[in-house]
Amino acid sequence: MALHRLASVTMGVPNTDATRAYYTDFGLGPEGDGWFTTRDGGRQLRVVDAPTRRLIEIVVGADDPDDLSAAALLHQTRRPRRPDDRKPQRLMNKVIHSAAEAVADIGDGA
Repeated sequence: MALHRLASVTMGVPNTDATRAYYTDFGLGPEGDGWFTTRDGGRQLRVVDAPTRRLIEIVVGADDPDDLSAAALLHQTRRPRRPDDRKPQRLMNKVIHSAAEAVADIGDGA
């Protein structure tokens, strides 16, 4: 199985304005809808409103549908949600004991 890169992280915070200001001061480039970019990696961090600080979603990049199929086999007891069982582009599952979503995604690597 080849999951190759951390594609993005979405985190929820109670004070989005202060958190966004922190990451802007840290050097990330703010974009619309709470997204922040890095110079080399593109859109990697998203800050959204939540009642407590928590992980909302983590996206791990894969290179092709075979990689996603291999990852799905590891989670046979929890049926992954895939848009197309023949050529999946995205594999999604809830993180156990959490409201967070874990995603393996075929993307451009940016």
